[in-house]
Amino acid sequence: MRRRAYGVVVVVAAVLASAGCSSKYADDSGSSGTAAVGNRTVKPVNGCGTSSWTDPADLSPTRTPARCRPGNPAPQPLPKTRKVTIATGTPSPEYVAPLEVALDKGEFKKEGLEVTLKVLPTPNALPLLAKGDIDAMWAAPEAAVMNGVKGGFDIKWVAGNFSPDPKSKSGLWVKLKKGETAADVRMAGRGMGTMIGNGSAIAYPMEKALATHGGGLDKIQYQQLGSADVLTALQNGGVDSAWLLDPV
Repeated sequence: MRRRAYGVVVVVAAVLASAGCSSKYADDSGSSGTAAVGNRTVKPVNGCGTSSWTDPADLSPTRTPARCRPGNPAPQPLPKTRKVTIATGTPSPEYVAPLEVALDKGEFKKEGLEVTLKVLPTPNALPLLAKGDIDAMWAAPEAAVMNGVKGGFDIKWVAGNFSPDPKSKSGLWVKLKKGETAADVRMAGRGMGTMIGNGSAIAYPMEKALATHGGGLDKIQYQQLGSADVLTALQNGGVDSAWLLDPV
């Protein structure tokens, strides 16, 4: 059995680069007006028309994601190349793909950024981000992030960085015991392998999934594992269940 996971966010000490974008390519000339979003104005640019932004009030899971035409907006390279270090807890899950693809396709270089990815757990990366030893984190709003903000870390959450595919296999996976089915499995007392543990932002959908099967965050035993070890532990019986991330 499984339940769907949710996306993660980017946390940065300083905004690196951004441009307005969103749905399919209506009015791609960027020549007709502006769109008000909250207390700011999104100005269309070439290749990203007036509809190229996602209305924050639209929370529908079927809403059209933000999109500009391929290759747009055009790069605006910095006068001098800037070295940027971005931390991520693991390089392998699908949610890191936007970073990996941008590196592979040279998108950062086009903007005058020399980007290095550094694999660091969120609790280890946060103090480095606050001190300026790294420039950004590709991470979820975990408890460690919230504690850092409350403790005075001068960091900002600037953008969502991932939306899972509707056919995503990320979620709760359980090793069924004799007589159990995916629709009828009891979770209370079982061990769960997870990268983050109970401080994860994924705790909300976890709780909903567990409650459906007689469990809860207070009724399971967490086993924190590396991203490459979670699936292996589930397969060999090291844990009874796991919260797996794409690609599964």
